[in-house]
Amino acid sequence: MTPPPTRKIACRVTVTYAGYEGESVLLEELYRRGLQQPLIGEDLYAGDGLLMFWSHKPIAPWQDSAWLTSMRRERASAYQRQVLNQFASSSSQFIEMSWWRGCVDPNATPALADKTLPVWVGVDASTKHDSTAVVAVTWSVTARKVRLVFHRVFQPSERAPLDFEATVEATLLDLQRRFRVRRVLFDPFQMASTAQRMQRVGVPMGNLRRRRRTSPSLARIFLN
Repeated sequence: MTPPPTRKIACRVTVTYAGYEGESVLLEELYRRGLQQPLIGEDLYAGDGLLMFWSHKPIAPWQDSAWLTSMRRERASAYQRQVLNQFASSSSQFIEMSWWRGCVDPNATPALADKTLPVWVGVDASTKHDSTAVVAVTWSVTARKVRLVFHRVFQPSERAPLDFEATVEATLLDLQRRFRVRRVLFDPFQMASTAQRMQRVGVPMGNLRRRRRTSPSLARIFLN
């Protein structure tokens, strides 16, 4: 990635938003190096062979108050990184524990098996870092509420990446045997192969494509 010395004018371009503290080491080093350079314009730094634009403000015309409110409902660290363009801790709390406790019914018990019970399943998968979760829900006609039927969490690591066939796929097949699975919704990023195998054995898979716009609160770093 070093600019070739054979060209009189050569540069590398990086377009990104802030990462996680202690994990995005190269990006953090570039960020700190850029902040040490003279400020030549609003959020624009130049010097030492580097030109960096790093904005912390919503700059696109469609980033209105309604959009920002919607984005704040996302995970706190995601809003901090993708909208405010600030480095965040990877251990940022996903949800306030008081909110979580308010959703807990101590008298609730899981459904073991009911082939007449229609369930919808969601899968959020990761191979090495984040947890992988499989959640099944149904609609309670009497309570007029969504009811949690089943959930399972798998935690992969760098040394022990997730075996999708032994974890996610085995769980989906088990749910298919125990309940009337109407749909399994998934993000295709890590799940394309699993979805193909599950479809071949009759599991109704549904591609849940994320329709988030990339935030323009970006950092642009040019190095020569």
